[in-house]
Amino acid sequence: MKDPNPRVARQGLKQLERRRIEVVLRRLEEECRCLNRPYLKWTREQRPWVTLQGGGDPRRTAGGARRRCALVSSELSRLEAHRMRDVSDAILVGASTVRLDDPALTTRLPTGKGTDPKRVISTGG
Repeated sequence: MKDPNPRVARQGLKQLERRRIEVVLRRLEEECRCLNRPYLKWTREQRPWVTLQGGGDPRRTAGGARRRCALVSSELSRLEAHRMRDVSDAILVGASTVRLDDPALTTRLPTGKGTDPKRVISTGG
């Protein structure tokens, strides 16, 4: 797909063509747009791509330790949450959640690799 950013429009295509690399446009264009949705949103609207992930309400045991509520979150949904963290720049979390649970919000993928997003705390208002 063509880069919609007017500051670099067609420069990448021109570089590839100069190096005699075949450029095919409009093949798998929908898939390209899907992969590039966050970049396209920022380029066109100067607004971030926002996703929502809700893990539920962790419950506390009598001793105060956290335990996950099995009805709210599954192993598969937790894995997807960590995948989402790995590709996100920041996570917005409520101040009351930080006070009550102090969530780590780190990326914990099975490979042991991943990028941790910044934690942004909302005070509500």
